Amino acid sequence: MKLLIVADVKGSEVRKPTLELFSQARRLGLSADALLIGAGIARQADTLAGQGAGTVYLAEDASLAAFDPSRYLALTQDAVQQSGGTQVWFSTSETSKALAPLLAARMEGGYISDALGLELDGDVTTVT
Repeated sequence: MKLLIVADVKGSEVRKPTLELFSQARRLGLSADALLIGAGIARQADTLAGQGAGTVYLAEDASLAAFDPSRYLALTQDAVQQSGGTQVWFSTSETSKALAPLLAARMEGGYISDALGLELDGDVTTVT
């Protein structure tokens, strides 16, 4: 299983719930890449790499400071395809609640929101 973790950014900072997703990935022994979208955020790529992101996909532009569903969707879909991610993880935020179901529909995948836990047993994933 390969993860793409979409960073939740407020201003130019990665929010703590994103870092918690990386902790969960490490606990489960999963490799993860990261997607970072926004304005003035390039320096946060090092933060995500330090949390275990193998590759950080960076979309940085002043026009990305405000959430634009169609642009964020296109960027996220592109990062999923480049990373080869089989699961995309988002922390809970207004942006992710809008973006994640759009991505699932676009990529014809599943969508689970507000998960509190994840356990792996071979090919079986249990989400609570």
